[in-house]
Order: sequence, then C-alpha cells, then structure tokens
Amino acid sequence: MLARRESRTPRSSPRAARAAVAAAVLLASCSVLPDASYPPFHDHHLAADFVVPADGRLRMPSSSPSLTIRELHFEPAPQGERFGRGGERWLLYAPGTAVRVHGRFRAYAGADGRLPGAAELLPGATRVHPLEGP
Repeated sequence: MLARRESRTPRSSPRAARAAVAAAVLLASCSVLPDASYPPFHDHHLAADFVVPADGRLRMPSSSPSLTIRELHFEPAPQGERFGRGGERWLLYAPGTAVRVHGRFRAYAGADGRLPGAAELLPGATRVHPLEGP
C-alpha cells in the first residue's frame, strides 16, 4: 500500500500578516508628495474694443498652459476663424469692422512670477475695460 502524501502550502501566522501590512503602510508613508497648490493667477472678466486691420484678421488669444479662456463672445459674430500651427487664433472680418469682445480669462503667473494684465491678454485692443459680476 502506498503512503498518501499531502502537500500543504505553509500558512503565515496572523501576526506575520499584520507585520507585513504595517511594513507596507510605513513604506507608503515615506513617499513625499508636494503640497497641492496652483501657481498665482488672476481671473479677468472684461470687454475690449477692436478695429479689424486691413488683412481682415483679428488675433485672439487661445488657451495655453499659462492662460485658460473660459468664455469669449464677439459682437458682431465673425465670418470665420483660422488657427495657426503655434496655436494662434484669428477671427475673420471685413477690414475696418468695429468689434467688441466680452471674455473671461484665468491668467497664471509666468516664470518670473508676474501676472499679465488685461491689455496683454488682448493685444491690439483700442480699449479694454473690466466688467463686474460673475
């Protein structure tokens, strides 16, 4: 008669399991995470007046790592829109058209820590004025 062999996987004791969990928790707690924060920013809510140049293209900002465009409205509406390879954005109008732009932007500080002003966000505007409210 053959002897019966049983194979058993050795079980760890509850004490060893607790020690393994404690070691994993201690190792995970040694990780260093930076504080959750945003770079300095300024929210702009503004209106700007433009006169379309002779080429019929009115340059508008587009979102980037340093600028978030939340909303843009144009009066009158553009006839079209074009984008450049570098992210440039142009609205197409008849030359000489007076355009009013209403917008909401979040501008983040640059590497030098300086926050861009409203006139820098909309270059070429003949007039830029802040708006109140949400």
